[in-house]
Formats: sequence, structure tokens, C-alpha cells
Amino acid sequence: MQIHPDDRHKTAFRTRYGHYEFNVVPFGLTNAPAWFSTLMRTALAPVIDKCVVLYLDDILIYSDTEEEHIEDIRKVLTLLREHRLYAKLSKCSFMQEETEFLGHIISKDGIKTNGGLVKAIREWPQPRTLRELLQFLGLANFYRQYVKGYADIALPLTELLNRTTPFTWSRKAQAAFNKLKAAITSAPVLRIFDPALSTAIDTDASGFAIGAVLFQTDQFGRSRPVAFTSRKLNPAERNYPSTNRSYWQWRQARWMELLQEYNFDFRYKRGVDNIVPDALSRRPDHQDKPPDQTSLASLQVDIDPSLHDQLRQGYADDPKCMKIMELHKDAAPTDRYFLSEGLLFTNIAGRTRLCIPDNDKIRNQLLHDAHDSKLAGHLGFDKTYDLLCRRFYWPRLAKDTKAYVLSCDLCQRNKPSLQQPAGLYMPLAIPGQRWDTVSMDFIVKLPKTARGYDAITVFVDKLSKQVHFCPSNTTDTAADVARIFFREVFRLHGMPRAIVSDRDSRFTGHFWTTLMGLMDTKLDMSTSFHPQSDGQTERATVH
Repeated sequence: MQIHPDDRHKTAFRTRYGHYEFNVVPFGLTNAPAWFSTLMRTALAPVIDKCVVLYLDDILIYSDTEEEHIEDIRKVLTLLREHRLYAKLSKCSFMQEETEFLGHIISKDGIKTNGGLVKAIREWPQPRTLRELLQFLGLANFYRQYVKGYADIALPLTELLNRTTPFTWSRKAQAAFNKLKAAITSAPVLRIFDPALSTAIDTDASGFAIGAVLFQTDQFGRSRPVAFTSRKLNPAERNYPSTNRSYWQWRQARWMELLQEYNFDFRYKRGVDNIVPDALSRRPDHQDKPPDQTSLASLQVDIDPSLHDQLRQGYADDPKCMKIMELHKDAAPTDRYFLSEGLLFTNIAGRTRLCIPDNDKIRNQLLHDAHDSKLAGHLGFDKTYDLLCRRFYWPRLAKDTKAYVLSCDLCQRNKPSLQQPAGLYMPLAIPGQRWDTVSMDFIVKLPKTARGYDAITVFVDKLSKQVHFCPSNTTDTAADVARIFFREVFRLHGMPRAIVSDRDSRFTGHFWTTLMGLMDTKLDMSTSFHPQSDGQTERATVH
């Protein structure tokens, strides 16, 4: 398959003997399989699914009789010759009752596993590392259609693929490893699907996986499997009742069948823009009324009578409290502030609370009683603050409570931290619609084109993976990049909400950051010396 002369320079490669370009399509080009598949399907279109099954350059010719088979071979070879395509004789086999095709053995009896691959699985040693386990599962997955309940059998092995936990080979994993090898080694011969026969599907579900088998029954009442399929359940699906786990596929299939009667598009709309449906879905009379909350407290923080004198002395030393007491000395108990037995109280949100003066000794004693006492139990900030604010009030009560709880030595030593550890890489947010998040990068120091360009500015949509390659120059400034951005991205797709890029000086400079700030676009910079943060664009620039 020849490459168009105008595109041959795109395949250029360099050796010590000079630069070369491919005239025909080599192995490894990204779009080579798609174009070659199109070529083959176009060439053999008259016989595909009539006597030919095709996958890239693998051609399978099938017939009912020997005479028909010879005629079908002649048709295929004639079509290949008309399109100037050639078959290598040493790789061809003719007039076979059983043949290998795409790793399977196909005959009139059905489809079965390849003996060579099965032998490799049977003799596979125990995986010692995660990489070795991935290699084994990659080969075993090739024959999962032959194994009933494959996902359930392989579950102890797939659980080891979690990279957040250390790789530990257990007895459970060894048992699953042996069982999976035995299941593939003794795999049945699958019937080739016949539309004329009655077809049935059996489904089953365990607590961790679902599975199904498609089988057909011939005129003699003999049932044989056509294919097996299975998969693990995600954490949400594992909470389904057993009946829902078994039949949710049918529910989805019925919805798909119903929706296929209509021609419609799914379009994302933000909640703030989806005013009418959002309001209807949140009608108060449709919401479940929350039950009345009742708290049973085993601890009640009270002021010791001996502290009354300390409070009165604290009021005298606190000018703010003295001013409030002077203004409200004749106030009723229903007012914002009022006095009772020389103590200052306040009414906030319908609850009466005792005002605590600006006295560290008194405040620390209350914090100690609410957090450190034997009955308090060293509760967290929320519960400690809730306990205090029911009875007492002083400015910055929440701030002081949080500081006290965080400074508790016993809590810091014994309670686990629920915060994300500092320094760990955090994933970027998943965009909600196309061109909502754009990643960009440069390919520089290329050979100059006829128009003087020697670089490429790359824009990639994070959701659809659509890419724009824009000609540019290595010496382009931030202003030049902005012109390219508005011409090639903003003009076609509008302003994105976020732009992902590396820490190039053009992106970290005042011009670019100020411009994007005015456009209300968030700049997500990749971590220094970690190009994987923007792996999508890096991948695009590789090709």
C-alpha cells in the first residue's frame, strides 16, 4: 500500500547514512491498520460474509462442499489480483477441514483453543511479581470466552493488580491460578453460531461477579455453548440484591431497545442552567422528611460554682464585657444580652449561652473539660465544638476549639490522619463536555517548512481526544501563542474552563496568566519534572 507523495515526508527517519522516507506503508504507523483494513474490505466486499471472514491480512474461506470451496478460492484470488494484492504461498493452506485462525482452531465441529497456547498456559510458572501476573492474565484473557465464570475464578488474581497494596501471593491466589489453568486446559469446543437454531442465554451472579453463557440447541435436543462472558462487579453493583445482580443486564437491554425507537442526542447541561427540571426535582413535598434528631449526651459541661467568682473577675478585666454589661444591666432574659446573678448571658438562634470573658485560664479549663476529661473521650473538633457552643459563647470559639483539638498530644499520637498526605500527585478533574478542558504543548526545533515554520503547537481536548496541530515557530512569544490559541481553539470551540500545560515560561509569565485570568480560565500546570501529568498531550506529540 503506497503512501501519497505529499505525505511521505511524514514518515522520515534518520540514520547515520542520511535521511530516508517510506514509499509504502511500514509497520508501526498509527493509522496503518485502519487504512489497510479499509483496503482489504473494499477489495473483498463481494464475498465478505458470503464465503469469507476477514481480519486485516488474515483471510478465512469457508464452504459447504469441495466444489464450492474451489470456486470460492478462485473468486477470492481473482479479487486480490484485480486490486494488485498478493498472497504468500508459504503462508497459505487450502482444502482444510480444520485450520488455525486468529489463535483459535476452527472446524465443522466448532471453535476450540489452540494447543500451543494452551500448553503455554498449562506450563506457566507461578507469578512472582505484578508484571508476571499481568502477562499471565493477558494470555488467559484471550481464552476467557471458553471459561464459564471466568471473572469469578480470576477474582483473587485481579485483586492483586491493585497497585496501592503490596503484591502478596496467597493460598487463595494460588488456588485461583491453578483453577484458571485447569479451566482453560479443559475448555469445551464452542459451537459456531447458527441463526436457524434456537438460542438461549443463562445468567448467574455471585457477590463479586456476573456471568452468562450463550448456547444453542440442535434438532436432536443437544445443547452446546457458543460463548461465555463474565465480569467483576464494581463496589456499587455489589450492593444490589441478588435478583438485581442477575437481571440488571436485561433491564438495561430493554431501555436500550425502547430508546432506539427515537432519534435523539445527549447534551450535557450544567445544574445552574437546567433551571426548570432542577426545580421540579427538588420540590419540598417530594423530599423525605428527615426524622427528628435526638441526642443522648453522657457528658454535660457545667460551670463549677467556685468559678463564678473567676467569671465575675474576668468580666471586670474585660473592657468589652464591661461595656455590654453596662448597656444591658436592665435587659430582660429575652433580649440579646442580659444579666443573671452577676453573669452575662446571650441569646443566639433561640438558645441561651453563657458569655465567657477574655481569660485564657477559664477558656482553657472549659476546653479541657469538653475534650480531655475521662467522660469526654477526646472527641474531634466537630463534636467538641458542638458540646461547647450549646452552653457557652466567646468570640473565636470555633477557632480556639480547633487549635486546642489539633494541639492535643494524645490525639495526634493515636488517631489516624484523614487528610491527603502532602506531596502526592493528584489526578486532574474529568471534563464534563468537549473542549471544556484543553491541554497544550509544543514540538520545537523541527526542519523548516516552505513557509518558514519550525515548530508545532498542539492542542488536545481532554474528553474527546480531538487534536489540533498548528504550525508555529520555536521563537514564538506568549502573545504569539495567544494568537494561535484564539485562532485555532477559541474560534472553533469557545473558551475552555481549564488549560493543562507544562511550566514553560510562556505559560507561567505575566501575560499568559493575566490573559487567562481575565477570560476566567483556570490554568492547571503539570508538576515540575513530571511530564506524565500532561500525558495526553505528551502522547499526541510522540506520534
